[in-house]
Amino acid sequence: MPLHWKIINLFVIIIPKLLLWWLTAQSGTTFLMERVGKHRGFHPLLLGARGGFAGETSAIDNMVVNSVALAFILQIDELLCSELMPGSETTKTLLDMVQDYELHGYTEAGDGDEDDGFHSGQDYEKHLDADWSWYEIMSLVPYKLVVVLLFTMLFVRLYYWTHCVQNEDGGYVSREMRHPLTTHFSFLC
Repeated sequence: MPLHWKIINLFVIIIPKLLLWWLTAQSGTTFLMERVGKHRGFHPLLLGARGGFAGETSAIDNMVVNSVALAFILQIDELLCSELMPGSETTKTLLDMVQDYELHGYTEAGDGDEDDGFHSGQDYEKHLDADWSWYEIMSLVPYKLVVVLLFTMLFVRLYYWTHCVQNEDGGYVSREMRHPLTTHFSFLC
């Protein structure tokens, strides 16, 4: 792919998708921390349905907006592909003809023709009794789970940095809220 197409893809697809993902994850974290946490862990939709708390319809609005934003993020690449190539049957045919990328050294589970190098159960037990390498131990770590947990900690930490202040005990409390001085806003505000 030529360099100018890489730059176009960066600014038209990758950066907007990352920005939308970031904003959706941040607003989802804010939604969970403010709405659900406000009622000591109870879901606001369930409590609002029974009339327990006033003003809970905004929780439904936020959930709808967040769901639509997430669907948009997941479908933006297909949308751009279909809109930038609307009548081009040749391009769609070429995309359908693209084959799967073969990973060397990996086979599908259940093929039955793979040779794992063990000719008997005793060979396999000897392999298990041997010292494990650092690579084998690290291959047991679920990396996607680790990444999700790291991003969760990041967004919760960002929530506390932006919406709370630290008190003298070291804990975090909500920032002080004030009423606006006037209801008139200038064009520049």
